[in-house]
Amino acid sequence: MNTAPGRDLLERFAYDTTPTYLVFNARGEETLRVSTLPSIEAVQAAGGV
Repeated sequence: MNTAPGRDLLERFAYDTTPTYLVFNARGEETLRVSTLPSIEAVQAAGGV
């Protein structure tokens, strides 16, 4: 990433550095999608635990 093309890629995709946390239920259905670490209560409410 120290080359010009690498720096260009870093600048273009810098927005994609925030993690996304997904929670799925037992049937494999997505029940929660957040960009901050969810509390255990939120995960339980979404049916992930």
